[in-house]
Amino acid sequence: MDIIDGMRTFVAVVNTGSFTAAAERLGLSQALVSKYVGQLEARLGVRLLNRTTRRLSLTEVGRSYHQRCTELLESFDELEAAVKARQSAPQGQLRISAPVALGELHITPMIIEFLQREPGISVDLRLSDRFVDLLEEGVDLAIRMGELEDSRLVARRLGSSRLVACAAPAYLQRAATPDHPRALADHVCILDSNLRSSPNWFFQENGERLGVRVAGRMVANSARAAREVALGGMGIALCPDYVVAADLREGRLVPVLEAFTPPALGIYALYPQGRYLAAKVRAFVDFLRERFAAWPG
Repeated sequence: MDIIDGMRTFVAVVNTGSFTAAAERLGLSQALVSKYVGQLEARLGVRLLNRTTRRLSLTEVGRSYHQRCTELLESFDELEAAVKARQSAPQGQLRISAPVALGELHITPMIIEFLQREPGISVDLRLSDRFVDLLEEGVDLAIRMGELEDSRLVARRLGSSRLVACAAPAYLQRAATPDHPRALADHVCILDSNLRSSPNWFFQENGERLGVRVAGRMVANSARAAREVALGGMGIALCPDYVVAADLREGRLVPVLEAFTPPALGIYALYPQGRYLAAKVRAFVDFLRERFAAWPG
């Protein structure tokens, strides 16, 4: 008798409540099931089950052994599945959550390339700036920026992004360029309510975190909308660098307060904890880390 077969047989007998039901579940004869359990008890030198003509019951040692057997068999099955998954092409639907702007500008093009590489995978992409509960909503993987709070999730750092304070040249011609974050009190600011600290903007001064409260005539729950308002000359916006990079490069927007650059925000791939990571999730995380290796942050 193989020890794993013996353990599986014992667990099946306990879980079904009889040798007959265990035999049906395992596709074995009742005599073989009884033999395996007897050999397991002989190997251990203890009685695991109390047998009567009417019922089975666990001994104290049997109760403890059953719990440990269940845990060990689950680990064994997960290990075996993980090894098999690595040898086969990933497949199935991958449910991904990502922030709207990052998702539209960068994650979606990456997914197109990923789908071309992995023909066995389909993707359900859910763009939202709220923090999705992966376990509640059945999401396989989330991409998030900034501080992480959910300890139930495994986090893999992909890269980073910086927030850039910027405005259109036309606005700065009218209102002058601020020389210190506190000068923003005299400026019209465009607020992105997705920034968790809004309406407080944070900068760095001499290595210390400096917070200033800002106000303006426009609040939007979108970094791309804040960018559009800034392009219209309506004030100073605080936007992720990946949203305004082209505008800064081509002069449509001008960075301000560069000596007080806000701290970088980490970009992470998050997925639920577990001893076995699905091949489709592992493949996408590896792909993202490869693509983000060239990320400017």
